[in-house]
Amino acid sequence: AAWGFWQWRHGRDGGPLRVQAGTLRANLALLAVVALLAVGAGALLARYTGAALPFADAGIAVASLVATALTARKWLDSWYWWFGIDAASVAVYLERGLYP
Repeated sequence: AAWGFWQWRHGRDGGPLRVQAGTLRANLALLAVVALLAVGAGALLARYTGAALPFADAGIAVASLVATALTARKWLDSWYWWFGIDAASVAVYLERGLYP
């Protein structure tokens, strides 16, 4: 929370950040990074834990970290990231029989 608050108030140049939209290229690059990290983290979860859906869990966790960073940097695109993360989370919950 402190890092995000600092980002909103001081940004990179010492002044408050402006809300901005990320480029398609930046979002695709972040998505590729998330996919790579999720595969690595999913492999670790599959090997060392009893996670039922290790790669889905890892993907949701890694994407959530990226979305949090995007929110802290005031990227409007963070909304799309959170919608996707929430949809994936609901799918995992339903697949595991965790109904509301």
